[in-house]
Amino acid sequence: MGVGPASLLAALLLLLSGDRAVRCDTPANCTHLDLLGTWVFQVGSSGSQRDVNCSVMGPPEKKVVVHLQKLDTAYDDLGHSGHFTIIYNQGFEIVLNDYKWFAFFKDVTDFISHLFMQLGTVGIYDLPHLRNKLAMNRRWG
Repeated sequence: MGVGPASLLAALLLLLSGDRAVRCDTPANCTHLDLLGTWVFQVGSSGSQRDVNCSVMGPPEKKVVVHLQKLDTAYDDLGHSGHFTIIYNQGFEIVLNDYKWFAFFKDVTDFISHLFMQLGTVGIYDLPHLRNKLAMNRRWG
């Protein structure tokens, strides 16, 4: 039995279609180990507004430093302790000092962002927040 023209055409189409970009359901693929270390949350003004745009950071009023350690321990510089969990590979939650912090991982495409796994906007109830992972802790901590 020989290879027919239909088989050759199918193989050619398969090869040509393999050059396309693949889309997936989760652009970020962060792990539990990616969360470990020190995080700095920049906290905006508080209030009970229902029309807050959490994708845009306002001026920060204070900074909250949170340390995440194995297995799920979270603590801040004031001595409060709590816990954290990764949500699939798409986000995380920190419960600390009667606050619940939640964030989705940001879809990033540049090399430096992938290297230090930047996050998107962080929300704590209806307050806008933004975080910056301390690169020093990730490299030498």
